[in-house]
Amino acid sequence: MDELKATGWLDWYASVEAEHDLMKATGCESIVVGGLSVGSILALHLAAMRPDSVSALALYAPSLWLDGWGVPWHAALFKFVTMKWCADLFPFAERHPWGVKDERLRALIEKAIRSGDSSRAGVAALPGRLMLELRYLVQRVKGEIGEVRQPALIVHPREDDRASLRNLHYLQASLGGLTETVVLDDSYHLVTLDRQRQIVVARTLEFAERLQQGSWRTLATEDAEEEVETEEEERKAE
Repeated sequence: MDELKATGWLDWYASVEAEHDLMKATGCESIVVGGLSVGSILALHLAAMRPDSVSALALYAPSLWLDGWGVPWHAALFKFVTMKWCADLFPFAERHPWGVKDERLRALIEKAIRSGDSSRAGVAALPGRLMLELRYLVQRVKGEIGEVRQPALIVHPREDDRASLRNLHYLQASLGGLTETVVLDDSYHLVTLDRQRQIVVARTLEFAERLQQGSWRTLATEDAEEEVETEEEERKAE
């Protein structure tokens, strides 16, 4: 817990940037940056900061807003908290259903979290100051999201207990590039672990393969041409 409290979103992002630079140094020509939940927000920021070297995005259950059905109503009051010392008075505890719909896997995750060994499944409760840091990160990303033009795969569960489909709809409307969307009907928040994880893997590999084949560049070119034609038609109509 003390180690977590000593970090901020810039530290989280620094680790993402370091891994990106490592992959680039090994000669990777195409780098697809993916993340689950808050990880997807960090991926978006990297895409905004490195537009020439991030080829595409894979966003799993993106969490710009923690507004899923499993989030307690009083969590909304946290928006009025602005100081870290005060934020730490409100720990954000992990709770049932632990982001997982599969009951067998849910039991395993709950046992791991309650074991006290954070290396197994994270900590039982996050200090409130980390949620403040998440707020700062989200504010930053919202300001730059329209400039993120890389193609993006967005995978989001319909019944997400942490982050509603509002997050998906916002990204579809706000991202500056083409998006491909997968809505899962039998998973909760942890889509990379839950019942439909194989679908997540398959669609991600398909997405990456099309990227390698240049399909997304073709679609982007066609989309740009259509926009130009539409603008010309509008001018003629005027």
